[in-house]
Amino acid sequence: MEPTCLRTSWAPPTPVFSLSAGATDSKKPVGGITWLLLLPLVPVQVVFHDVAVLTDKLFPIVEAMQKHFSAGSGTYYSDSIFFLSVAMHQIMPKEEGPGVEDPHGAHQSPVKSLSSVCGAVVREPVLDGLEEENDNLGSSSAAAFKSRHTYNKIPRIIQLDLDLKYKTNIRELFEEFDNFLPGAIIGIAREMQPVYRHTFWQFRQENPKTRVGGPPPEGLPGFNSGVMLLNLEAMHQSPLYSRLLEPAQVQQLADKYHFRGHLGDQDFFTMIGMEHPELFHVLDCTWNRQLCTWWRDHGYSDVFEDYFRCDGHVRIYHGNCNTPIPEV
Repeated sequence: MEPTCLRTSWAPPTPVFSLSAGATDSKKPVGGITWLLLLPLVPVQVVFHDVAVLTDKLFPIVEAMQKHFSAGSGTYYSDSIFFLSVAMHQIMPKEEGPGVEDPHGAHQSPVKSLSSVCGAVVREPVLDGLEEENDNLGSSSAAAFKSRHTYNKIPRIIQLDLDLKYKTNIRELFEEFDNFLPGAIIGIAREMQPVYRHTFWQFRQENPKTRVGGPPPEGLPGFNSGVMLLNLEAMHQSPLYSRLLEPAQVQQLADKYHFRGHLGDQDFFTMIGMEHPELFHVLDCTWNRQLCTWWRDHGYSDVFEDYFRCDGHVRIYHGNCNTPIPEV
């Protein structure tokens, strides 16, 4: 069993830490229990979800886009699970009350925790325990936050890679939802390497004055999906976003930008962000301070620092491409 995600949740007045792990073998759920050694000293419950069930629900929604945003069958980002954030608003299970069987293969506890798909869920009122010096736990997860008076669904989620190190209270990240402008449905930081300068090379060659793929602050370097704020209610209610999920729309934009990516959901968000930036609230780089320098040594050393530069106090370090995270 290889656990893939975790979930944390609290329900006043007694805080409860709920660990939700996606497992490839539902008969062997104990592999994720070792994570409990790293958790706060609060009551703990563990919920396991079958990754195969999640993938089956995702596949019909994201099948058409996978050919544009993965390097082919069998490659790392070719699995539908790497497009979870794209369709989270459609497959996220709802809270049905105590002792209800979750449609994603998990049994809900009697506490008012959240039915999360393979993700971390933190109730809004009690977040002070999850803060500084959280170390690496694994490959990918989601942190979700539920409005304190709404129990039948999860309106807002923070999805996080687990190759992260937190240097601040995660409550502050949740407060970024308050900064969304009307029409924005997703909060996400810029990509900090010239990967999309490379991916959009043909479009940039045909449009020499374009901002597409250029470095900040004037350019549009694309997005990195290591830290994402997903307003599921807004995603549900956005006719524009619904249209952009349609296979014909994905194909049209991929043709326009000559786009062929390999990084899953962040490729999709990057491509539609070039066309519709109003859908996105851009997080400051300090919320996703990426450390990978692969593209500096692969043809882009002359412009690399224009993308990689990040001023300010780092709140979340992202050790992408297996880059060590500094001990600071």
